[in-house]
Amino acid sequence: MLLISVIMGCSFDPGGLGGYDTNNTNNTNNVNNTNNANNTNNTNNVNSTCGNGVVETPEECDDQNAQPGDGCDAQCVAEQGYECQGSPSDCTPVCGDGLVLVEEACDDGNEVPSDGCTACQIDAGWECTGTPSVCIPDDWVDAAWHSRRPISIDAGTVTGDLVDFPLLILITGDSGIDGIAHEDEIIFTAEDGRTPLSHEILFFDPGGRGVAAFVKVPFIYAIHNTLIYLYYGTSSLEYRQNPADVFSNGYVAVLHLKESGAGVTDEYPDSSGNQNHGTGGGPSGAGQSIQTPSRVEGLFGYAQYFPGSTVDPTCGIHLPVIDDSAWQGLTVQIWMNPQGTEDERVFGRTWGNGSDTIVWLLGKTDRPKYRLRTVSNVVNVTNGTPFTLNTWVHYSLVWMAGGPVSVFGNGTLLNSSTVMGSTLYVDGAAPLIGNSPLYPLDPRAFHGRLQEARISSVNRSPAWLAAEYNNQVDPPSFYTLGVEQTY
Repeated sequence: MLLISVIMGCSFDPGGLGGYDTNNTNNTNNVNNTNNANNTNNTNNVNSTCGNGVVETPEECDDQNAQPGDGCDAQCVAEQGYECQGSPSDCTPVCGDGLVLVEEACDDGNEVPSDGCTACQIDAGWECTGTPSVCIPDDWVDAAWHSRRPISIDAGTVTGDLVDFPLLILITGDSGIDGIAHEDEIIFTAEDGRTPLSHEILFFDPGGRGVAAFVKVPFIYAIHNTLIYLYYGTSSLEYRQNPADVFSNGYVAVLHLKESGAGVTDEYPDSSGNQNHGTGGGPSGAGQSIQTPSRVEGLFGYAQYFPGSTVDPTCGIHLPVIDDSAWQGLTVQIWMNPQGTEDERVFGRTWGNGSDTIVWLLGKTDRPKYRLRTVSNVVNVTNGTPFTLNTWVHYSLVWMAGGPVSVFGNGTLLNSSTVMGSTLYVDGAAPLIGNSPLYPLDPRAFHGRLQEARISSVNRSPAWLAAEYNNQVDPPSFYTLGVEQTY
């Protein structure tokens, strides 16, 4: 009995059915066990299933798959640029946020219609690139340029098709151009609005004299209109001036004669890229300021004033020696405004004043005087209609191997002579503008103004010469400058 009592004493529960038995708070039904908030039914232990089409917390979306790139990623989080709605989720790109997604052709960061990207689709006649999209008309040079003007040359303006023609553009008193700060803020393109055309700025003074440029136009057509574009208002290194390419079509020397000379070597630049620069008052390295002409107003821009034999010493501009012995054609051109009627040298390659001490010569008395020498023949002619004094004349000499030598004034034939031989006479005489090489001892000094001296190794056509005259004597009448276009 004592043993039984001990056993019973060892298992004695002083609480009986109290709080530490079957129903106590730490047992089967207590709050920390089966039904407590941190176990099976608590809110932090629920496992949502991504891809089942049901948007469950904490999911932002569920489009019935776990594939990324469709707006709802593999963790059922809405991807950047998408908006997801519904359950299962329908995810669509957000148009106007600047992100170009797979369903969008463009997104320029706004919802403005007709700006190139409307409802995230590219408008007809536009092209869009980048993210956010930059949209420009598909006939526009690039997005950096926002303003342009069309320049059109009407059919019938020229009498024959011209290739790679240096077109003179002159713009004065134009409100759009007046605000330009630098000459690099001007470029030109072909008719497609995109292909850059080589150009050279002749002068840049938007608020005063205006802006003048020579532009290389690939084709000027005789029977239908020619169109190019002038863009302005943006500076770009991509479209720098390229004078040598402007004058690439057979030009050997192009001297605009717009500089202020002082006898400095190569002070009159050659825009043809052939380094045939001019030096006032002597050959390169030996120029003389006192024998250098002075800069004055020209027909367009500046010109050089030669005082003729009224001063001593007289003036001249010297070019380096040019080898023309293999040429099959020759064109010598210059704008002149004569003030005298003496025997004067305008532009020549001679070594004396005799009729046979020349290779070629554009001269004048009161009328045209020209000379040309081949290896077998010499032409020496003074003939034609007298020049009008103090009036600009576009004066040209043209020779074709085996053909005639002719002189033109303002694009019109003044005189022509037959000359035998297909090779020019070989001599080391250098071209000289405005005088004889014997000056100051025996000058034939030109009196008046000279501008835009050119030498070509080809014989220019009458259509070319007429186009040069008509274009340069009054540039705005040669073409039509259209209204400003912007985007």
